[in-house]
Amino acid sequence: MNTNIINFNTTEQAGANLALRNRDYNGADFDVGYKPMYIYPQNDPIEPLKIDNKYASVREDNHAVLGIHSINYKPVTHKEMIDTQRDVIIRSGMADSSIQETISLDAAGKKCYVKHTLPNHNLTTPDGDTAALTFLSINSFCGTWAYQISAGASQGACLNNQVWTDGAATLYKARHNRHLDIEHAAKVITNAVPIFMEQVDLWDQWCNTTCSDGQAVYIFAALLGVQDDINFIQMAQHKDVSVAPKEVTRNRNFMYLWNKWNSHYKNTLGDNLWAVYNTMTDWSTHIQSKSVNVAGLQIKRSSKIQKVLSNHYIFEVAA
Repeated sequence: MNTNIINFNTTEQAGANLALRNRDYNGADFDVGYKPMYIYPQNDPIEPLKIDNKYASVREDNHAVLGIHSINYKPVTHKEMIDTQRDVIIRSGMADSSIQETISLDAAGKKCYVKHTLPNHNLTTPDGDTAALTFLSINSFCGTWAYQISAGASQGACLNNQVWTDGAATLYKARHNRHLDIEHAAKVITNAVPIFMEQVDLWDQWCNTTCSDGQAVYIFAALLGVQDDINFIQMAQHKDVSVAPKEVTRNRNFMYLWNKWNSHYKNTLGDNLWAVYNTMTDWSTHIQSKSVNVAGLQIKRSSKIQKVLSNHYIFEVAA
């Protein structure tokens, strides 16, 4: 996987806008062609038959096949995705010399994400940490990712990727079909940026909302989709992992969350929803593996956190 991190070196607004528009794409700006597909019937290996309603996306530079699509597939190139996110920052008047841009592309060019971190646009979290505004877009030709662009934040101290609630209107996600509209996506995110400064109020509410061990267990179980499992229900009631059933202790994701909550976040931030939230973002961010797509797994875990923040009754009450 190719990754580049770029620091921009211009201070004038117009110059910063131009510098952002004209950055390198780290190999993600290759042209893509869309080709019809054919098969060779067994009884006639010479004359191919065209496959109706199917076509392939192919890199123009090396002719590698990126994906097979139905006739209703609406493609977005990685370059278009990157340009859209850069344009969001420019429209919002936030381009400056402090911006970091990370473009990551898999070896075949099928998947790509771009992340911008804006250190000069930040706020102070309830525990005194600083969170900088970030933008993240993802795209794929192979069906792994729908097109998505989002605005959020990262805590500088531990590099946890913050996950905003759905109510903050900071996420646009669409499959590659007729409903996908990247211009509309840019407008959604641009309009949502001012809400960033209001996020601190929600964090303060979480910091002032007590959360017991049992409630934390239930939130972590909901995050992992096992909240209806009797073993985790009993765990939430007893709050003692030493007597928990093996089904609980064998769940590595749950045990990671539970141990982080007890050994670190509850002690340093207090037994409140802010500590629970930081425990979850720790789980979604710190993935040590050479056998999985770390960026893809981080995005999946962040989506699960968004679902819990939006639907779980404890966070609804706190909000």
